[in-house]
Formats: sequence, C-alpha cells, structure tokens
Amino acid sequence: MNPCGFEFPDVGGCHLTEHNADVAAALEVGINVLTYRTPDEAAELLRELAHQPERPMAIGAAGRRRVLAEHTWATRLGQLAAAL
Repeated sequence: MNPCGFEFPDVGGCHLTEHNADVAAALEVGINVLTYRTPDEAAELLRELAHQPERPMAIGAAGRRRVLAEHTWATRLGQLAAAL
C-alpha cells in the first residue's frame, strides 16, 4: 500500500505535471515538482532537463522528502482526527 497521497514524488521521481492550484499548494513548484501550463512549456522543460541531469534528480529527492514529511496518509488522518 502506498503510504502517501502522491503516486510519483513519494518514490523520488521528478514529477512533471500540468499546473494546477492543488499541486502548487501541496508542493513547491520548481523545487519539489515541475509543472507546465502549455504543451510548448512542457517540451521546453524537457529539453532543458535533458542537459541538466542533476536537476531532475534533485527535484525528485526534494519531492520525496516533502511528501514523506507532510503528505502521508498517517499525517492526513491525524489532521482529520484533530479537525473532528
């Protein structure tokens, strides 16, 4: 069972996804996750990353740390119990 609410960043992968407010609220764009607003922006990001192999590795590691620190189901259930 996945202990987190995120399927990809929790395993340390650099996640590139369409930009939306929920992702931006949960993770720091550019630090823990990469987002794009248009297909052209996604393509440009991928071209940049192809020449900077350390960057996606760093983003993946930062995303994993953030998800495991703040976004596990145990953390969320504790927040829910406290709110009730």
